[in-house]
Amino acid sequence: MLRDLRLTRTKVEQRPGGEGVNVVGELHADQGRYAEVGAPVPARVVRLLAAPGQSVRAGQLLAEAQSTDLGRARADYDAAEARVTLARAALERKRVLADRIVPRREVQEAEAELAAAQAELRAAGATLQALGASATRGGDASRLPLVAPIGGTVLERNIALGQMIDPGHVAFRIGDLGNLWLIAHAFERDAVRIAVRAPGRATVVWAKAGISSSR
Repeated sequence: MLRDLRLTRTKVEQRPGGEGVNVVGELHADQGRYAEVGAPVPARVVRLLAAPGQSVRAGQLLAEAQSTDLGRARADYDAAEARVTLARAALERKRVLADRIVPRREVQEAEAELAAAQAELRAAGATLQALGASATRGGDASRLPLVAPIGGTVLERNIALGQMIDPGHVAFRIGDLGNLWLIAHAFERDAVRIAVRAPGRATVVWAKAGISSSR
């Protein structure tokens, strides 16, 4: 029965505490100083400005893409802005003539049209902001800049010129390498033998260079 259940018997042993445990782990950037950069809409990469290992500052341009969705959103904003301008001019004109020619009802209708146009303009502006773009005129309306949200080092660049990227695609990973996290993975049988705040030694192996160092 012991053989069928794959059970073995051995004598109980007493061992001193504080035994060492060997575990495998990896270095990660501080998650409080880590960011992923991508496109909020489908877009095609047309320009690359940052490479892996490069130091970048917050707000620095990493790449440029083109998006028809962004161009359409900018066109909607421009049209809404033009409607606000026309509605405001019409209201001012009717206010000047309100006492002589234009009835008060038409002035109120013009005020309502201006309020509706302004609400439409705010909605179009919010859409542009959600897409990570500004309402500034000039240049290519479909241009989508990919900028660094934090300062640090480009850990990965996962795009190429001409590549189509979707909102779920991570184009860049950026991290501050001033402080690193060492995340170790211990099996359950080993985890119970690791005391809280116990000292440890880490051996870092550089796979590309084949070099190892201990600290």
